Amino acid sequence: MFVALFAAAVTQLAALPFIANLGLSPLIVGIVAGAIYGNALRDSMPESWASGVNFSAQAAAYRRRIAVGFFGLRVSLQEIAQASCRG
Repeated sequence: MFVALFAAAVTQLAALPFIANLGLSPLIVGIVAGAIYGNALRDSMPESWASGVNFSAQAAAYRRRIAVGFFGLRVSLQEIAQASCRG
């Protein structure tokens, strides 16, 4: 439940105008928020949530790698398209 709420909060955070105007995708906002949580706030998590968060982190590790790879591929394809339009 915590992970689902965290994902929903990050999605809403990414939709805020000042973040959307920066051009940050929800994926980038989620990666940054997860890094901040993982490094700063993990010790303050209730013990009863730990098993669910750890399970979600292990189950999502493979999907996260794929998502980051697709994000990088999208950026590369955009750069290729821009380069081909210029010249």
